[in-house]
Amino acid sequence: MRGRILVALAAAGSLMLAACGDSADDDTAGNTGGGGGDSEEYVVVWINPLSGASAAFGEASRGGVELALQDIAESGGINGSELEVLFEDNELQPEASITAYQRTAGRNPVTVMTAGSSVVLALAPLAEQDEVMLANIGAQSPALISPDLPQVYNFIPTSAAEADRLADRLVEDEGITKVATLSVDNDYGKDTSEAFHTAFEEAGGTISAREIHELGGTDMRTQLTKIKASDAEAVVFISNVGEVGHSVAQAEELGIDLPRYGFTYALSPDNFEIAGDAMDGMKGIAVSFVNDSEKALDFAERYEEAYGTWPNVTAAVSYDGTMIIAEGLREVGNDRQALIDYVANVEGHEGVLGTTNMTPERQSDFPLNEFEIVDGEIGTWE
Repeated sequence: MRGRILVALAAAGSLMLAACGDSADDDTAGNTGGGGGDSEEYVVVWINPLSGASAAFGEASRGGVELALQDIAESGGINGSELEVLFEDNELQPEASITAYQRTAGRNPVTVMTAGSSVVLALAPLAEQDEVMLANIGAQSPALISPDLPQVYNFIPTSAAEADRLADRLVEDEGITKVATLSVDNDYGKDTSEAFHTAFEEAGGTISAREIHELGGTDMRTQLTKIKASDAEAVVFISNVGEVGHSVAQAEELGIDLPRYGFTYALSPDNFEIAGDAMDGMKGIAVSFVNDSEKALDFAERYEEAYGTWPNVTAAVSYDGTMIIAEGLREVGNDRQALIDYVANVEGHEGVLGTTNMTPERQSDFPLNEFEIVDGEIGTWE
């Protein structure tokens, strides 16, 4: 299944680079569909980057949503009405996200789709105040699974699931009991590394070095030199898109001849452009879009025809998330709380990602992929 098996969250690592900034201009807001005439109006607000460093994530997500809207319309819409999606550009900035949320609140949306840990956390209090579901379609910080975030539903698994799986595989299958970690200094890096450290130690392993680099870092040689001096048997990279590429390239430059492991963000094309052949041999765990079912292949071919590229997992999550929301609206009508209850109990949804269930922790549990990079292509870790 090598080659097209997945392209994981292209440019999504920069989700964690969000910082406060200017709000998006009004003219970046768009919409799909009408209001349904005299019929009831069903509105979803989508707040994601369409400009800035993370625009590729937003474009992929919007493509998935647009294909879902086509399918929803062709199947009769929502109880005789169209589903309207208001597309808002936030450049992945929390303050711009809040402005977009407030600007669209008068449309009485049934849910808000967004991503980026800092963005989700910034919008969560507003969503709770308005009793509207916040559908996370891209952020992976384990901190997003919390009883303090009752309106947040994670349509993508958090990285804690990836961390647990990798820890078990390293100890049980690879025979590695001492590792070093290099992580980014933000919510994603802190929470994911903590989850991995805990799981690895519980599996019987030891953390030889715990190195941290700055957000957006491009020079990790100091941290990597300390890792080289440790007794680690492998290195686990827990960083954003681009950061992983620089880290891997510099590990190669410093002659660190240790097995390399990573997570979803490691698979972004940006890392391959930066690190080149140094990415070969990396293994890990990632959320993925696997195109081995008829439904997935049909979606992928339609997406490629419409947008000129094979879809990544962001597009697939956005498609399936929109379809689940539409199914809920057909079932419960324009009722925010009833929609939340519906999503909380989703079981056996057959989408382009496979079978999706929502766990009691409000997290989708669709399958994770175990990857290995060989000759610049992403294949299966056997």
